[in-house]
Amino acid sequence: MIKLVEVCKKHFSLEEGFYLREIVVNPEHVVFLREDNDTKEEFGRIKNRSEERTKGLHVESSFTKIVINKGSMGVEMTVMGTVSEVHGKVNSSRKLLKG
Repeated sequence: MIKLVEVCKKHFSLEEGFYLREIVVNPEHVVFLREDNDTKEEFGRIKNRSEERTKGLHVESSFTKIVINKGSMGVEMTVMGTVSEVHGKVNSSRKLLKG
């Protein structure tokens, strides 16, 4: 299992913005990773309007879209970090045990 930081959009608030939460993911269920430029652009727009709505995030932040296998469908989420950083975490926990 690996810990990642999920970036969540405030959907039920009168103000647009983001909040962070820690998640634990089974790396065996990760289907694919890709850079999430849409979140980065939206974050940049919001950051320019209000620092308060983007606490804990910096303009230089990188975001990765991760898809987790959930049976016949996938669950998509955005996490903090570059694709390389997230890929490194996923692969480091997939080591085979030799016995």
